[in-house]
Amino acid sequence: MTVMNMSYAELEQFLFKLVCETFLGVMSKVLSVRDQYLLVTRDAARYEVLGAEAREVETRFGLVRLKRRVYRDVELGKRVYLLDEQMKLKPYQRIGPGLAAAVVTQVATGASSRAAAEQVAMELGQRVISHEGVRQQVLRSGEVLERQSEAERKQVEMLFIEADGVYVGRQGKKGRKRKARKRETRAIVVHEGWRPRSPGSEEYELVNRQRFVTQDSGKTLWAQVKQKLESRYESLDETLVVINGDGASWIQAGLELFGQAIYQCDRYHVTTELQEAMRGLEQCGPALEALQDNDLKRLLAALEAGVGQSRSKQQRQLIGKVYQSMRAQWQWILDYRIRLRALGYDTAGLRGMGSAESNISKLKARVRGKSWSDRGLQAVMNVVIALTEGRLSAAVQAVTTRSQAAIETVVQDAVVRITRQAVGQPPPPVRTGGLPALQGPETGTAHLLRCIVNSGFPV
Repeated sequence: MTVMNMSYAELEQFLFKLVCETFLGVMSKVLSVRDQYLLVTRDAARYEVLGAEAREVETRFGLVRLKRRVYRDVELGKRVYLLDEQMKLKPYQRIGPGLAAAVVTQVATGASSRAAAEQVAMELGQRVISHEGVRQQVLRSGEVLERQSEAERKQVEMLFIEADGVYVGRQGKKGRKRKARKRETRAIVVHEGWRPRSPGSEEYELVNRQRFVTQDSGKTLWAQVKQKLESRYESLDETLVVINGDGASWIQAGLELFGQAIYQCDRYHVTTELQEAMRGLEQCGPALEALQDNDLKRLLAALEAGVGQSRSKQQRQLIGKVYQSMRAQWQWILDYRIRLRALGYDTAGLRGMGSAESNISKLKARVRGKSWSDRGLQAVMNVVIALTEGRLSAAVQAVTTRSQAAIETVVQDAVVRITRQAVGQPPPPVRTGGLPALQGPETGTAHLLRCIVNSGFPV
């Protein structure tokens, strides 16, 4: 069948296969050129050639096969692969950075490891990575992100802790009871405040953010969190800690472990409860405005009016429950910045809290219907957060390492030449010039030279 007889789907598949084959051929040749360049430019006194060994790397376009030279490092007394070191490919690393980024991103956006592997196989028309390979990439990316949060100890005036929980499936024996296979996972985000993403930007990012994901609860959980924070911050008991949560007792338990701490009822949860209670009533808007303005008197008045507007007993009971909750917990519902100003703190630059709720909501969507090990859940939480913050690609590259940003001119020229040959594009035209002999008679040398030119030879 020729391309002129193909359907659109057949043509698309044919061209995609052609692109993949072209990519693999070019990549293999480019790596060969770089290996040859390293052979010529190496320190011959230090690196002794031992031979050549094959290597394979899985990419988004298929399997790249190459041979590169192995050397003996005379100074260190060990075998080295200069090409691998220049390309920052780790020993036995079979998954390339592009493929790794693709599968880790799929997991971060909700796919299971098996589904991510199947999706890549469907796109390429062949299986290039197993679900276990996908899982390992997620684990390693998560661990890199965890290490990136480490820093030298320092002292800060304030720390912000935002916590929330979600029930997820637990990996284990199939005979385990359904209830026992579910567990609440606690996600905690710690940061030093907020800053604009870029100068003049209206979007903000967290400063020196750290993440904790665990199944522990109460004082055990907070003891672990405090221990990790003490390894990073000096005089932690002198630091004001603001803890934000939905009112769960395990979150409030953190107040006992820090020398100076205040609690903030998560305004997202409070607003949601208020909207549900006042749904469909005229006083819903005024109630939400009063909450936004931190005006308890107006808020309670709106709730009382809402009871009179409600037509169902169930809604009246719900409004009454919210009314009692607002009165009893107002000291925690009141915006923490108002309380800090009353204590003499400068609140310039502080923003509303809710990072943990945002992150845990995304985590809920990603892990629903799946089962996780403790290590796997920690890793997927890290990559979900990194994806939302635009840092996932860099983390994956740190696992698989990034290619050299620019290579020597001689290698670049070779890459261009190989690519042109692979796609059938002719090389740049050679500069031509005129010869007086071409202007001669129709016989002799002038005639011979014109024949050469007309045959396509540049003169």
